[in-house]
Amino acid sequence: MNARRLLCLIALALAAVATAAPASPAASEKAVKDGGIVRMGTTEPFDSMNPFVAFQAISYEVFTNVYPVLVQYDTHFKLIGDWAKSWTTSKDGLTWTFKVKPGKWSDGKPLTADDAAWTGNTILKFKKGAAASLAPFISHATKLSAPDPTTLVIKYDKAVANVLPQLEQFFILPRHVWEPIVGSAAKGLKDYDPGAHLPIVGAAPSTSPSTTRRAPRSSPATRATTARGRTSTPSASAGSRTPTP
Repeated sequence: MNARRLLCLIALALAAVATAAPASPAASEKAVKDGGIVRMGTTEPFDSMNPFVAFQAISYEVFTNVYPVLVQYDTHFKLIGDWAKSWTTSKDGLTWTFKVKPGKWSDGKPLTADDAAWTGNTILKFKKGAAASLAPFISHATKLSAPDPTTLVIKYDKAVANVLPQLEQFFILPRHVWEPIVGSAAKGLKDYDPGAHLPIVGAAPSTSPSTTRRAPRSSPATRATTARGRTSTPSASAGSRTPTP
């Protein structure tokens, strides 16, 4: 092969690469639109899409992509704010106050601290029954309140050393969806099947521009709208469901 022919082949190869090059970041950003459906596959079946019923780790992987949590682990396994942007603790350790980010559920309804307070108080009310599997994540909590839409206050009966690790799996539910189905003795908490009412109303982390550092997660179809940001977190496992009291 002579030098002229070699140069021609190199030029053709470079032209082909240039033609196949992806669009610039600016062009991609302009193409992004709010809304739509996010679908991610999994090789494992879900036992349930209901947090009050589910046991398998894969279901908890889904919940981390569907429902807000106050805190999350970063890539260095340090607990940082997720939906919560800051928090303070009283001197006696009995009161934790979280400031949360304004946001929306996937159906457009406001995501507020009231959703977190209702979720927590419902778990506490039925912790010996329908909500028993979620009660360990707010162990020793006595009451949750929302003085305003961006403030959540959690009261404890004793100072708890692992409050933040517990709250990392305290999945906050949309009150306007779950409250009407509670029913007598909270039977509805067990009977309700979110998977039968797609798209599931959530506040999925995969919809935020600030999620590039987060590890991939498995999730069912869920509508993509939220104002929250997330970072990477270690995978949930069946053994991590019950924190140390």
